[in-house]
Amino acid sequence: FFETCTCHAMAAVKGASRLRFFTAWFCPYAQRAWIALNHHRIPYTPIEALSITEDKGYVKHPVLLQHNPKGLVPTILPAEAEEKGKGAAAPAVFESLLCIEFADEYANEKNLSNKPNLMPKGAFAKAQARIMASWVDRQICSPFYRVLIRKDQKERDDAFAELLANLRVFAKNIHPQGPFFYGTDLSIVDVALAPWAYRFYILEHYRGKGFGIPANDTTLSPYFRWYDAVVELPAVKDTLQDKKKLAAVYERYADASAKSMVGDAVRAGKEAHDI
Repeated sequence: FFETCTCHAMAAVKGASRLRFFTAWFCPYAQRAWIALNHHRIPYTPIEALSITEDKGYVKHPVLLQHNPKGLVPTILPAEAEEKGKGAAAPAVFESLLCIEFADEYANEKNLSNKPNLMPKGAFAKAQARIMASWVDRQICSPFYRVLIRKDQKERDDAFAELLANLRVFAKNIHPQGPFFYGTDLSIVDVALAPWAYRFYILEHYRGKGFGIPANDTTLSPYFRWYDAVVELPAVKDTLQDKKKLAAVYERYADASAKSMVGDAVRAGKEAHDI
C-alpha cells in the first residue's frame, strides 16, 4: 500500500528529517499514530513492518524487532536510525496512545505544525483526556476483539452488549456542539476510537445483523454525527483502507486462527489491551 501512496504528511516540510514509522496497513493501533502524524503534517517514512504468513502469523521487520522486542506497531524511530550502524542507539516510541502524545510534542518541538494539539491545554484537562482515551481503549476497542474471537455465543453477545453500552456513554459525552469529542478540535479521544469506529462493520459482516451498530438508535445520534465528521478529516481520510480488503484480513480473527498477540490474549481469556 505505502509504495503507491502519496501521503500529504511526507511532503509537508521541505528539508525536514523524516521519522521512521513502522506500521501495518490493517492495524487500528498503528492507524492511531498514523492519524496523529498526518494531523500535524510531520514528515515520516512509513515502513510496512508486518507481513501476514500462510499460517496466519506474521513475519516482522528486523529493525522493528531490534527497537521494540514485542514487535508491535506502531513504533516510531528518529530519522537518524535510518543510517546504517546508528540504529542500535536510537530511542523508540511505541504504544499507540503514547504515539499520539508524542506527535503533539514532536510537532511543537520542531515547530512543524499550525494545527491544534491533540491534547487539551492544562494539567487537569490533559489528565482527563488521558483517562478518557484509556477508557475508550479498554471499554470499546477491546470488546471488539471478544466479539470476533471468542467462540462461545454468549461471550460474543455479552461483549457486543458491553461495546454498545459504552458507545452510548461515549455518545452522551460528546460536546453538544461537536463535531468532535471536546468540540471543534480533534483530540486524542477522537483518535483513540476512530480506527475501530471505521471497523465496526466487520462485526456485522462476520457475526450477523444482530452485531451491527443500530443506525436508528437515537441515543447514538451524537456518535453518528461524530463519525461522519471524523472520517472526512484529511488526516483520517488518508488512512482509511478499502473495506472489502480490510474485512478479509479480519477473517483470521473471526475464525479464531490468527496467530497474533491480540488473538492469543483474547483466546486465553485476556483483553486486547493486556498485551
